[in-house]
Amino acid sequence: MKLKIGQKVVLAVAVYAIATISLEALIFRLIVNNVLVSILFVGVMSVLAIIFAFFVTNAFLVSKLLNLSQSLNKVKDPFSSTDRLEFKGTDEFADVAKNINSILDDLDKFKLAIENSSDHVVITDPDLKIIYVNKAAEKLTGYAKEEMLGKTPNLWQQPGNMEKSLEMVRNKKIPYEGEIENKNKAGELYPVEVKIFPILGEDGAVRFYVSVQHDISSTKRLKENLMNENQQITQKIQEQTTIIQEKEAQLLGLVNSISLGFIMFDMNERLLFVNPAMERITGMKFNDGSIDSVDMLLGKAFGIKEKYQQCLVERRAVADREVVFNNKFLRLSVAPIYSSKELMTLIGAVVLIEDNTQAQNAQRSRDEFFSIASHELRTPLTAIRGNTALLQTYRNRLDQKDVDAMIEDINSASVRLIGIVNDFLDTSRLETGKMTYKKEPLDLAELAQEAIKEYQTTGSLKMLYLTFVPPASSIENVIGDKDRVKQILVNLVGNAVKYTDKGGVIVSVERDNGFIKVLVTDTGMGIPHDVQVGLFNKFQQGPAGETYTRDVIHGSGLGLYISKMMVEGMGGKIALEKSVLGVGSTFSFELPVAKEGAVSA
Repeated sequence: MKLKIGQKVVLAVAVYAIATISLEALIFRLIVNNVLVSILFVGVMSVLAIIFAFFVTNAFLVSKLLNLSQSLNKVKDPFSSTDRLEFKGTDEFADVAKNINSILDDLDKFKLAIENSSDHVVITDPDLKIIYVNKAAEKLTGYAKEEMLGKTPNLWQQPGNMEKSLEMVRNKKIPYEGEIENKNKAGELYPVEVKIFPILGEDGAVRFYVSVQHDISSTKRLKENLMNENQQITQKIQEQTTIIQEKEAQLLGLVNSISLGFIMFDMNERLLFVNPAMERITGMKFNDGSIDSVDMLLGKAFGIKEKYQQCLVERRAVADREVVFNNKFLRLSVAPIYSSKELMTLIGAVVLIEDNTQAQNAQRSRDEFFSIASHELRTPLTAIRGNTALLQTYRNRLDQKDVDAMIEDINSASVRLIGIVNDFLDTSRLETGKMTYKKEPLDLAELAQEAIKEYQTTGSLKMLYLTFVPPASSIENVIGDKDRVKQILVNLVGNAVKYTDKGGVIVSVERDNGFIKVLVTDTGMGIPHDVQVGLFNKFQQGPAGETYTRDVIHGSGLGLYISKMMVEGMGGKIALEKSVLGVGSTFSFELPVAKEGAVSA
């Protein structure tokens, strides 16, 4: 059993005392034969032996303590000293030395860890006086250890920073964590993340403070750079998105504005997009669906699905012949769509449908124009040539009456020829937008009466009445070109006289919501219903081949077409009010009322 040092001392003193007393008693007994004196002597000697033993023991303990104290004096600064306590034996003093050395070893480990930490570590006393700084603190602040010890952290902290942390660590005795800005010895500012911990004793009082600061300059720079790059990337994305949206809007606007019907399908035969022209051309609504639904709607005439599959297999555009669909001449083509010229990845196909109806009608109109023009020009030219040839050949044999008749025919044919040429010229100017109008206030009632007078002779020859019905009250002037308005009136009245064999023609004028309307009513043959729709087109042919929009006797076939374009050019409207076969027809045109202060244009 191992005895403690106190027990060893007591045991040694007791053994020494017993041994001394026993020896003294034996010696004294041999010298003095008196028992009482012997006891007294033994007692005195025992006390002296005990005192001596304690002095010896005390000297031993003091020696041990002095050795321990000298060893401790070598370790003045546990944070910087590498010295350790010397000890011999296995007594309690040796155990104490071992424990102290163990503590110093642990402190040394902590010191190495703190010293080599990349974070700034500072320890202050309760009065905020610095008692320890590590190497990182020296490097970060630029101050040497000697310059910082005994000072406060205000040496490098910005004014006001310490007050923020003291509120928590000193008053509330809880750790503080935040981000502050310090100034190093060179006067340069740098940001840090700071954590301050109050270390409390058993009584709850602050023993010291530990401050750990981490330099976040590079982190902030990196963060700022990342933010700047992020902003730049975001800006570029926004710019590219805007460009893409603009391009998409332009492309969508282009596709929506083209006259071609446009349907896009992906590789899975799903319908992606249909432009308005496709619905206008086909007269059908295409909801989201597949190519099968579109193929079913358009029918076998187009064969959309077959052409689509052929296009994808052959990777080329597939054109089809012209087909007739809903009384229209349409042409179909299917073209592949690639992701890019470089990759040439097939992503779908587009179906294009072109409406050639207008082109077909224009071609037919041109053919009719040349046919009718040649016919109409040939007739008066033949009359002129025939009569002049007769005059040249038989002028000496003809009496004056025949000569006068031939000259009259030549004159009539010339007038007709000039009229036809003028109609052609007017048509060209109207269609190219080169017709000009000298707009001025006009009295339509007066102009209507003048037009009637021009046909009084013709009407009398056909035994027809030509009547002007004046308005019930005075009417306002209209705004228009006098020569063009008279030309329209002459054309309408002339047509009415030409197509009327019995009865007559009535011309009237009336108000109509800001317009003045002229109505020309005849008791002629009337116009079939199926011809009325295209009445104001050029050279519209009736079901039996009879031309209703031109003078079948003397005309170019452009009268109503020219009249319509002229009326509309002056801001008005022209129409067939009604027509009944065998009863007659009523045509009308209207022009806007002249506003006060209207001027020529």
